[in-house]
Amino acid sequence: MDKPFKIDDEYGELTRDVLYQEYVANGLNDSQIAKKYSIGSKTTVWRRRKFFGIPNRYSLKSNKHASVNRKVIVSLDDASRMLSDGKTHQEIATAIGASRISVFRRLQELGLTSEIKHSQNKLRWHAGLTDGQVKFLLGTVLGDGNLTRGGLFQCNHSAKQEQYIRHKMDMLRSLLPPDFDLTPVFPSSTKEGARHPAFHLRTQQNETLKSLYVVFYPNGVKVFPYEYLAVSMFDASSLAYWYMDDGSRKGNSAELATYGFGFAGNAKILAFLKERFGIVGVLAEDNSPARSPDAKHYIRFNKDEATKLFAIVAPHIVASMEYKIPPEYRIVRSG
Repeated sequence: MDKPFKIDDEYGELTRDVLYQEYVANGLNDSQIAKKYSIGSKTTVWRRRKFFGIPNRYSLKSNKHASVNRKVIVSLDDASRMLSDGKTHQEIATAIGASRISVFRRLQELGLTSEIKHSQNKLRWHAGLTDGQVKFLLGTVLGDGNLTRGGLFQCNHSAKQEQYIRHKMDMLRSLLPPDFDLTPVFPSSTKEGARHPAFHLRTQQNETLKSLYVVFYPNGVKVFPYEYLAVSMFDASSLAYWYMDDGSRKGNSAELATYGFGFAGNAKILAFLKERFGIVGVLAEDNSPARSPDAKHYIRFNKDEATKLFAIVAPHIVASMEYKIPPEYRIVRSG
């Protein structure tokens, strides 16, 4: 059970209807189903049942000593940080000297993962993405979104942006388990001593997401892939998601928080925005002590250029994020 779950198209015949008929109606157990359909492991059958929401006929005995036997002690803040950094369960386990399954159980306790999401992540490996999903990813990966080496997309948003992250969840619904929903996660503490919930979105593994990881993280660090984006489907909607993630309005001007791309990356961004959208930004610096020398540059748009930006992204701004554009660009919504 500690081995990574793998599934290929050869198991595609084990649909929800087939498993329900064999397990529930015909009364076969997982081993019998595996043998009947020439599946190498009964675990594969069991995990597909779990994915499709077909419960066990009999409740499993719980291990009352499980919490005592586990050796994983990791805080909610540390676990959230490692997941946000793109670490897999196995990488976390290696870092803290524990088994992958122990880490997985600890993350379950903290509300950062679920059995279905983790054990069934390969079920979305071959799922094709729509053009709209690709355009969305090209924008949000430049912003708050992250890709992992294994082909997962993930992002975090505070409770104030719950509607926005739910919109992202809907955009990537085809890469999520059927019964997936966001669960609020509470950090152990904040500077103010209050507990403010946040939401963590994490898809299942997908081969297209893995290919995008290679593009955006060629050396394990996010870059602005100018050559790739110049011939990609990156459009106004992509720019809108990037702006909703990392943009801000300063009166009639606007900014993009592109600190993570460094001086060279920001120069590429300026060239890309001018060539693709005709928007001319200015390279600005934040020289505050909190900024390191290689992460102090960002992009600013003066009034005229911000006007172009607002006009381009406005049709694609979701309702809960319209505060980032001037009132005259906001869509009048009924109800």
